[in-house]
Amino acid sequence: LEAAFLTGRITRLMLYEPPLHEPLDKNLAVAAKVDQLVKKGDLEQALITFQADIVMQSPEELARMKKRPNWPGLVASIAVHPRQMRAIADYRFDPARMKAVKIPTLLLIGEATVSPHAKKSIAALRESLPRPTLVVLKAQGHNAMDAGRDLLAAAIVEFIASPNPN
Repeated sequence: LEAAFLTGRITRLMLYEPPLHEPLDKNLAVAAKVDQLVKKGDLEQALITFQADIVMQSPEELARMKKRPNWPGLVASIAVHPRQMRAIADYRFDPARMKAVKIPTLLLIGEATVSPHAKKSIAALRESLPRPTLVVLKAQGHNAMDAGRDLLAAAIVEFIASPNPN
C-alpha cells in the first residue's frame, strides 16, 4: 500500500487482509514470545504461536496447515515475523492520506476470517480509498493462498483482467 506513494509505476493494488489496525501491546508481546521461541530453536512452536495469537487460526486450521507442503517453509521463515510485527506496530494508518491513492485496489478478505482487526482494516480501506473493489472469499479465512487457491486466483485474475475496475 505504501509503495503506491513512492512510485507511479503501480497500476493496481491487491491487499489481502492487511494489518492496519492490530492491537499494539498484544502484538508486541506475541513478537517477544515468538522471538524467545526462535532463540530456543523451537521454530514450529513459534509459528504456531504466531498463527494462533496473531492470525487467530483455529486448532483445526493449524492442523490442516501442518499437512500442507509449505509448512516447513513457513516454519523456516518464522524468525522474520517479530521484526515485521514491530514494523507494523510503528505504522500509523491515515485514512485521509489514502484518498490520494487513485489506482484501482482489490481488497480481499476471507468470509471465515476471525480477526476483527482484519475486518476493521478492510472496512477502513474501503471507506478511504477512491477506487476499492471488495471481494469476500467464500468459506476462506486468512490462508486462502493455501486452502482456497483457485478462489483467490480467480478473484485476482478477474480484477487484473477487467479493463477498468471500479
